[in-house]
Amino acid sequence: MLPVVQVTVKEDTDLLLARQRTKQIATLAGLSNQDCIRLVTAMSEIVRNTLQYASGGTVALNVIETDTGRQSLEVIVKDHGPGIDNLREILSGNFKSRTGMGRGIIGSRKLVDSFSIESTPGEGTRVTLCKVLHTSKVVKATIDSWLEAITKESSLSAVEALQQQNSQLTETLSQLQNSQARLEEQFMLVQKLNSELIETNANIFSLNKDLDSKNAELTERNEQLGQALTELQLSKENLEQLTAQLQIVNAELTRSNDDLQQFANVCSHDLQEPLRVVTNYTQLLAERYGEQLDEKASKFMTVITSAAGRMHGLISDLLRYSRIQSKGNEFKSFDCTTAVNKALANLEIVITESNAHITCDPLPCVTGDEVQLMQVFQNLIANAIKFRTDQPPVVHISAHGTCQRF
Repeated sequence: MLPVVQVTVKEDTDLLLARQRTKQIATLAGLSNQDCIRLVTAMSEIVRNTLQYASGGTVALNVIETDTGRQSLEVIVKDHGPGIDNLREILSGNFKSRTGMGRGIIGSRKLVDSFSIESTPGEGTRVTLCKVLHTSKVVKATIDSWLEAITKESSLSAVEALQQQNSQLTETLSQLQNSQARLEEQFMLVQKLNSELIETNANIFSLNKDLDSKNAELTERNEQLGQALTELQLSKENLEQLTAQLQIVNAELTRSNDDLQQFANVCSHDLQEPLRVVTNYTQLLAERYGEQLDEKASKFMTVITSAAGRMHGLISDLLRYSRIQSKGNEFKSFDCTTAVNKALANLEIVITESNAHITCDPLPCVTGDEVQLMQVFQNLIANAIKFRTDQPPVVHISAHGTCQRF
């Protein structure tokens, strides 16, 4: 067994921290987003029972070897409460409780690959949840890299992460409801057309039945049939008009989504450096004048730093989302030097702090997406500064090739 992390749970805020740590470790372990949600949900249900019936406990995450030779991510929730007297009845599904006791256990068991529970009256309860890993073998060095990543990560707070997840679920539900409403409208339209067709067929059948004996009525019925067909044609034309209007609306919606994704992408880049300035100068103020500040001022400094960290996480998530969703702008001709200058402006603080020396030869004009090329330059320069030796980094940018390819 390879221990990863342990969280002590005594109140609801500790549950939020446990959810965040479980989500982070599950993601680093290579579980899919759906499996991460299932594991976090199962763990949360068990911890809620622990808080309600045992006044708290611990949540431990480990990587274990299974009998099949594969590795699993193991979550152990343990408490020293009164235990569960009717555990067997709960696991059988026959237990009924007015308080809802036992439902969390049954629900959690369905969300994981492996589930076990041990409870001793007067001594406490131990619940083990496992999800099978499908990545390369996890070793001690792998876990150390996970912990380092979590330590360095400036992520959202647990409350904000939960609020963001709830917002995404609400948005998805709204989209599903809108789709259902459109389908119901289309179904009602089809029913109307079928009703008209049934009525028309009834008229035709009646005309054919009385054809031999009622020539006069046949003429009248034919006129009625012609009128019904005219109404059907008008209904068809109206349907075609509605379809054309729907296509126009869809095209506008697609364009609006593309513009929104591009805006999110640009905003996330433009906000990174101002936020870095706020963080750096706050830290500099704390280092130089920390001893002169009273307790309340120090608390204010901590709040500013924490808020800047959460804002950085929001901007990073926005940037990742825009990179995944964006399909790019329409290609046009632009000067590569302009893209480089924008990237250097965004990285001004990092360049100054690292004493980096960056030079750039005259660059050609190319046809493409200027924003995305600027992101490429910014990422390459930032990586060169980040992954360096103790010496100040030196970066030189030039272009080689012909007028067709560089």
